[in-house]
Amino acid sequence: MAIKLTPNPTFRAKVTIQPPGDGKPFDIDCEFRHKTAAEREAFLAAHKFDLDAVQEVLVGWKDKDVEFSEETLAVLLDNYPGAASEFLTVYLRELAGARRGN
Repeated sequence: MAIKLTPNPTFRAKVTIQPPGDGKPFDIDCEFRHKTAAEREAFLAAHKFDLDAVQEVLVGWKDKDVEFSEETLAVLLDNYPGAASEFLTVYLRELAGARRGN
């Protein structure tokens, strides 16, 4: 495999949202913006794990029932307070090249 100096501008990753209590978790197939190491550090210094941060890195999602928009993202994050953290945790893990499992 040849070295690829410049990664694709976006990448896909699955984000799992755990509803409160006994709710069944659901997965969201997301597309995120790539950031260089310097851009990532500036991003982390400038943001909390909130709506603004998720909007900066999330390009969209694939879902047959809920179209991605700023409004639907805001509703999702409002209804699932831990979701912003999950989106950004997955984003940073994928950006670093770390994968779960084998």
